Amino acid sequence: MSLKKRAVCTLIIAIKLDELKEILTDTANFEMHARRIIERLAQLWQAATLLQFGEPFIADAFVKSRLTGVGFSQYGCLSCDIDCQAIVSRMMPKL
Repeated sequence: MSLKKRAVCTLIIAIKLDELKEILTDTANFEMHARRIIERLAQLWQAATLLQFGEPFIADAFVKSRLTGVGFSQYGCLSCDIDCQAIVSRMMPKL
């Protein structure tokens, strides 16, 4: 992953972490936000783990598809700038 892409991914994670901190300050509605809080914590943990230990194109795809406002939850709904061929090739068995 290029330094610029890594910086963008790190910035997105930081922004989402700040948003999560804001939700956590709303103690009056804490129970209503519990599932959203846990989901976001899991996504941020996954993103940070992929960024640190994963393959760069996988980390980039995860951050773009799960943490930006343009992502969808359905499989196959990735943005055009994600290297889908590399993702598929990674999963194909090596014969």
